[in-house]
Amino acid sequence: MPAAASDPSRILDDNAESVAVVIGNKSYKQTSTVDFAHNDAEAMRDYLVRGLRFREQNVFVLKDATLGELTQMFGSEANPQGGRLWRSAVEGRSNVFVYYSGHGVPDLATRQPFLLPQDGNPNASESGYALQTLYRNLELVRQKIGAQRQLIVMIDACFTGETGRKGESLLAVSAPGFTPAKPRIGGGIVKLVATSGATPANWDENQKLGLFTSRFLMGAAGLAQADADRRIAWPELQSYVVREVEAAARRDSGREQKPEFDTASLSLPTVEPSVTIRRSFESAQDEARWRSATADGSREALERYVAQCTGPCAYRQQAMDRLLQRQRNAEAVKDDESWRQFGAEGRYQAYLDACNQICAYRQLALGYLGKDPITAIRPEGTQAKQQLLAAAQPIVASDPARALAEAKAAGTVEALDRFLKVYPEGKLATEAFAARLALVQSARQTGASHAPTAAADARYAPGRTQIDAMAPAGPKRTPVMIEADMHLKACPSQGIVAKLGPRRPEDPKSGFLSVRSGPGGSAYVETDRIYNGDILIICDTIGPWHAVIYPNRGQSFQECRAHLNVKSAGRATYSGSCRSGWVHKNYVEVTTR
Repeated sequence: MPAAASDPSRILDDNAESVAVVIGNKSYKQTSTVDFAHNDAEAMRDYLVRGLRFREQNVFVLKDATLGELTQMFGSEANPQGGRLWRSAVEGRSNVFVYYSGHGVPDLATRQPFLLPQDGNPNASESGYALQTLYRNLELVRQKIGAQRQLIVMIDACFTGETGRKGESLLAVSAPGFTPAKPRIGGGIVKLVATSGATPANWDENQKLGLFTSRFLMGAAGLAQADADRRIAWPELQSYVVREVEAAARRDSGREQKPEFDTASLSLPTVEPSVTIRRSFESAQDEARWRSATADGSREALERYVAQCTGPCAYRQQAMDRLLQRQRNAEAVKDDESWRQFGAEGRYQAYLDACNQICAYRQLALGYLGKDPITAIRPEGTQAKQQLLAAAQPIVASDPARALAEAKAAGTVEALDRFLKVYPEGKLATEAFAARLALVQSARQTGASHAPTAAADARYAPGRTQIDAMAPAGPKRTPVMIEADMHLKACPSQGIVAKLGPRRPEDPKSGFLSVRSGPGGSAYVETDRIYNGDILIICDTIGPWHAVIYPNRGQSFQECRAHLNVKSAGRATYSGSCRSGWVHKNYVEVTTR
């Protein structure tokens, strides 16, 4: 027994003897074309046959139907039971689906709407097929098939006299804001109409379909589904289609379009999207998954979004950035807690042993242990412990001037080092370095041990960065080399810029990573600047420097990867269209090896 026998809402699962009429009127003799009407008809035929399991011989497709053909299919006003549809419907066993895409026109005198045949004149209502006649004749078909079956009419057209193109009318007389009359109709017919009132129907230019048709098919393919039961309740489809048509029309054309979508006690099986809508369906599905993940906001939701990326994955990088930032935030909190615990107790080696990817106090710990060329004055006694704890408090990133005042008030080299770690350049950095230098000189005069060396001073010298201070001598340019054997692709490693400090509006030199012409600091020229979230192809590593390839602005990462070829095993200088250079690996998270 079919499922419909026990569950009336599933009556559309039983279509062995159901009948459909699909009409796509594109080319008209006496007015403008409806560009995508044939596409609409083919897409709906595919949905009925492949999705709802109508037999192909029971789906009557008419393209550019004339008035005579419409009359032969649906009957006339004088002979409502003379049409092919009436004769084909089987009593008690047929569902009926009628679809129309093409022009609709109004009679300005009577305000009655008409379907415009291929040979019809939009200014002569007698050459059209009245919507009132269609509905009246379909009511007779509805009575024939019985109350236990369904008759659905879907019309992707408007009846205002507009074409869908801004400023273009089908009628000889302009009738802006015209609202056609509603045809009288009895119960039992489920009507889906692209628009109501005085607004035109729009197109989906991306899918080359009518907007109403495209959103119906995308919803029926699963986007309207609220749960995982592989079925779509009719109210879910109704809500999705109306919402998405209104939003897309307003966004893409700046006009209103609100469909009429009757309620019904029905449900539909979900179907795989057709080739026509697959690309847009996957993009919309990706966007819906991203909205769901961001609304949830949890780590698990973001990870689930990344894991489910199979086709278009427009938000993968944003999800990765958020996950990495969450991880860095958690590690930074853990690092601060570790320093407060071990630093207060003078257990600097224990702090270093507990360090993970973030180790903000490493230089201080090494300095106190005398293991780092950049050393600091070792505090002694209870007062020194209080100074150490004061120095370990986080810098207030939102107020650099206040942060500097607090570092000076602490009166320790380590407090100023922490400030310079967060603000390495600018006027405040110069002031901090001067205060630090005064402390160092004072310590030397009093004979304090472990005073900072010249290398330490050079690290924060005005106009230089930490990378510059460690730069080796070398040639002005070292090209990026790519290498592969005959069985592996070149440069298989991949990374993401992920460890830079924040970009601060008051400091244009903050928050970027220099790309240099070779593996070093100021001995090589800066060729570019990249930022957190930029993806890199890693081809080589020399010391602390990665040789990388990355896309130009507006170029895709996949294009860089696709054109990364070595014709034979061995090494070759990279000469492709993407950017290349050397970056310090401390600021790169390797994501693929």
